Parts: sequence; structure tokens; C-alpha cells
Amino acid sequence: GLMGEHLNGILEYIGNFAEDPVPELYPLVAEAVSLPENEIYTAINHKWWKNLELGLVTKDELLNGRFKEFFDAVSIDCPDVEAFRQQYQAELGINFSLIEHALEVCEHLKTLGFGQYVVTNGVSKTQRTKLSLSGIDALMDDLFISEELGSPKPNKTFFDECFNRISLHNDEFKP
Repeated sequence: GLMGEHLNGILEYIGNFAEDPVPELYPLVAEAVSLPENEIYTAINHKWWKNLELGLVTKDELLNGRFKEFFDAVSIDCPDVEAFRQQYQAELGINFSLIEHALEVCEHLKTLGFGQYVVTNGVSKTQRTKLSLSGIDALMDDLFISEELGSPKPNKTFFDECFNRISLHNDEFKP
């Protein structure tokens, strides 16, 4: 899948950094995520994000837990999962692709006066980097990142905060 290919590319890219805390790990992981294993990562990652939405895990548990589970599943001994995750998140923020015509659609909607918002459970620093580098952030009226709001979507508290902030800037908005 696309995420698996994305992960494989990130891991190969990470493997080129000599200053990595565990550089010997990355070529092993890049090899491990070839076809069947990248599907394993995709399934594990999806499960962890779903469990966050269901309130079964915290964001902190998710961030490293998905990698620990993946490394166990493909028999990789990772001496520093946190260091790996930090490098992964940094690369994820700068390695992205927009859906074809996404920017043009957002620009057109902006000219028509439609409010546009980002709503995500993603890691704040990663999401803000992607949005800034893509130019999407300049077209959005607000960004709602669960990490910053203190509650993950689809939690009612998360959406209550989104609706409150939207209504502050738009008298016509009725949730």
C-alpha cells in the first residue's frame, strides 16, 4: 500500500544519516518493510490509530507502541524505539505528496468564501510542517490538532472545541 511504500522510502532515507543514534537499525528495517512486512506495519499502524480514536490508548502509547509491535512482528531488535520514532516523525513532516489538484481546489474554495479547516489526530509538529511546506496552511481558516486541543477525535470534547473556535469567527456557523 501507499503507506508501506512511504514507510519504506522514509526508512531508506533515514538509513543514509550517519549521525543517527542507531544507524545499524535502519537498513534492517528498510529490508524488513519490503512487501509482506509493509502490510504488517500498515495494519499495526491502523490498529493503533483506531485504538486512539476509541480511547483505548493514549497518543504517547501510540507513538512508540506501533513501532515496538512492528519490530516484534518482523523480529527486529530495536535498541532505541524513541530515537527511531523521532527521526521517522521528522522525515514524515517533510516527505509528503498532495492529492492531485488539492491546492487548486482549496484556493478556489477560499475565493468563494468557504471556511476550510484541518482536523487531525496527527503529531502536531509533523502536521504543521506538512501544511506549511505544502502551502495548505495559508488557505485554512484554522487547524484543529488533537495534541494541541488535549483530546483526540472523534471525542465530543475535541469537536466541541473545534465548533467553539469556528463560531468565534463566523456568526452564521451553527454546529
